[in-house]
Amino acid sequence: MKIALSGTSSTGKTTLLNDLLLNRQIKEHVCQAAQIDTRSILTDMGLRADGFGCSSKSMREFQWRVLEEKQRSESKLASFITDRSYLDLAAYWVTRHNEHDQETADYIDRCIEAAATYTTHIFLPYGRIPFSEDSFRPSDPVFLSNVSNTISSQLTESNLPHMTLAEADRDKSVALILNYIQLS
Repeated sequence: MKIALSGTSSTGKTTLLNDLLLNRQIKEHVCQAAQIDTRSILTDMGLRADGFGCSSKSMREFQWRVLEEKQRSESKLASFITDRSYLDLAAYWVTRHNEHDQETADYIDRCIEAAATYTTHIFLPYGRIPFSEDSFRPSDPVFLSNVSNTISSQLTESNLPHMTLAEADRDKSVALILNYIQLS
């Protein structure tokens, strides 16, 4: 089973991933997290760990590196939960660059193709929980709302299996996911 938690920054994906991995029923089917350290990739590129001030070219290079590292790490795992789906990557690309060039088409196609390898997506929409700024993540509400709307559209247009999780309570969220993936 491959479960992707999908949503913008500060929607509770990582917290929910950790809550799910503590659940006995989930652990029987999915025993590990598939995560990548995007801040380290930025730092390795000589960029600020928060990504602010990057040129469009540097941001595109960063996003390609994230996609490649994600594919490399997930290809080694038979079963996992991830706190960043390929659709998240595509939505950030589209929202950041808003260009209709060949590189954008290639990146989006690759992300959507990779997203189809997940058993299901759990979409956590922007606003599900109060935003918590940490000075590392994007904090512009219009930007985050656009990313969230793009993810939602991609899930529907790509006809990928998913549920939308608007519940903010952590225990109820885990129960709803268990029910959705039929482990309750």
